[in-house]
Amino acid sequence: MKPLLISFPLLLITIGIAVVLWRTYQQAEAKYYAGLERSVKVVSAAFEDNKDIPVEFTCAGEAISPPLRWSSPPANTNSWVLLVTDDDLPTARFRLFQIVHWVLYNIPGDVSELSSHITDEDLSQLGIKAGTNWSRGTRYYPPCPVSGTGRHRYVFRLYALDVGAIEPEVSNRGGVMKAMEGHILAYGELSGFCEK
Repeated sequence: MKPLLISFPLLLITIGIAVVLWRTYQQAEAKYYAGLERSVKVVSAAFEDNKDIPVEFTCAGEAISPPLRWSSPPANTNSWVLLVTDDDLPTARFRLFQIVHWVLYNIPGDVSELSSHITDEDLSQLGIKAGTNWSRGTRYYPPCPVSGTGRHRYVFRLYALDVGAIEPEVSNRGGVMKAMEGHILAYGELSGFCEK
């Protein structure tokens, strides 16, 4: 009986901490994006904004990257950054953190699309750097929500920068976000959903 009494308060404390972290994260994220101009239009020929991502672009299919295209770059756009995240971890109702699926930076300012099934080699030929995703790889990591966690929202965020290149200390999402501080002219996003 004693272990149950000890573990129950710990469970309550853990839940309390999780709720505080969740609210703090939501507020910080909303504040960050409210301060950015959202004028870049991001689209895909494979799916519409806020619609389901076709299975071929998920772990249940071919696990290839979807085609992406963007327009309305601000004046003085010299490069782009693309970050793809699963924003519904562990579930859409209780979002505590993000899983990073793709990190691309130093996309030349005159590039306005990425073809489907683009490889690291293709990206390198375009002069694009691929950072590390949550699995510590650099390739597109397809949507693959854990069974039973519901429908997840995957966000493709594209940032227009006023510099031709950034040099993050660490090439993950956090390092890239830090390196582009003060250089973001505008951004745009495309969201898609996936449920396993």
